[in-house]
Amino acid sequence: ISVPISIIANPTPQISGDTFTCNYNTETYIASNTRSGSSFTWNHSSGSALSSINDTLFQIFWLNNSTAQIIFTETNIDGCSANDTLNINLKSKPNPIFTGLDTVCSGNTLNYIAQAQQGIYYAWNVDSASILSSQGNDSVSINWLNPGLHNLELIVTDSATGCDSTYEFQVWVDSTPVFTLSGDNPVCLNEPNQTYQVSSSIQANYAWNLATGGNITANGNSANIIWNSIGNHQISVQALRPISGCSYNVNYDVKVNPKPQTSAISD
Repeated sequence: ISVPISIIANPTPQISGDTFTCNYNTETYIASNTRSGSSFTWNHSSGSALSSINDTLFQIFWLNNSTAQIIFTETNIDGCSANDTLNINLKSKPNPIFTGLDTVCSGNTLNYIAQAQQGIYYAWNVDSASILSSQGNDSVSINWLNPGLHNLELIVTDSATGCDSTYEFQVWVDSTPVFTLSGDNPVCLNEPNQTYQVSSSIQANYAWNLATGGNITANGNSANIIWNSIGNHQISVQALRPISGCSYNVNYDVKVNPKPQTSAISD
């Protein structure tokens, strides 16, 4: 008796994609040489699947492992199955964290320092500020120019593996309360209502100080002084932004002259 036997060829799928990548990267893998009507399944030893495991295209987010594996299985309409395996070498990403103040005053220059790591290139980026130091170093000097919320970004790249990491740091730049001080100068001894005024468009609290030469009565951004000592004296005013601590100081020199002497007029 002769019985015909059909021999069905097994599937021969092939996976393509990066076999050397970095942990915490998202990668795409594609299965080719598949047959119409087949069903598909992806399996992985590490990471988190970001797409369907029942398609020929597969996306995965790799986690912190040194090695991993992807297995693609194809089962044809006759029930025959085969798989292809891809071994993945995962490289560690460098640490991009850095330290520095997140509240600064406009016009100030501050340093930010990252963790020193051998073989790492450091690229700093910032908006609305000036980088005063050279790129590639684990520290940077930044002159903060404009008030507001700004982003400071650090990209660190391992020169040996090409793996990189990015860290973004928000910095609030408050206005430095710059002001001008004006008032009576020169003045005469013991004249009342000698007035001095702060002029500024930035809201701040003002602290007035007069070390010698008279009595001062301050009221916010103005003060009255009765000068009781002849000579050169100095008014000191500090403007302070209470939330950020940004401050600005001005000294104002005043010359106090004696009153002219009057003589009696005889008949």
